[in-house]
Parts: sequence; structure tokens; C-alpha cells
Amino acid sequence: MNTLQPSQNSIVNEIHDTRQRLAELYHNDLLTYSQAAQEHCLALGFNLVDSPRLRHSTEIIKKAIKA
Repeated sequence: MNTLQPSQNSIVNEIHDTRQRLAELYHNDLLTYSQAAQEHCLALGFNLVDSPRLRHSTEIIKKAIKA
């Protein structure tokens, strides 16, 4: 029988550790994290492109949070 073993890959472990630190920092609030990431990218001078589909999804999330 094949069983999956947890990955021992250092890159995968680093990704999981980073995800855990960000989850703790933003109290598992994905919207707050996303806003902070966007602000950080803008501060670095990245050109962000808005998407109507993304805007619609964000509005749905904000409405759900208020409910």
C-alpha cells in the first residue's frame, strides 16, 4: 500500500513556515493580508492592474464580512 509521507523538502518547509508566520501576523484575515501585500507592492513601485472579476470577488467578501 502506498502512503504519502510529509515532504522533507527545505523549500516546501520554508513556504509552510512563511504561510504560518503571515497567518499569525494577520490573525488569519486574508483580506487584511491581501491589502497589506498590495500596499507593499505599490511601495516597491509595482504597477498593479485591476481586474473586474477580482473587484467583484472583493465586494462579495466585504459584504460577507459585514453580515
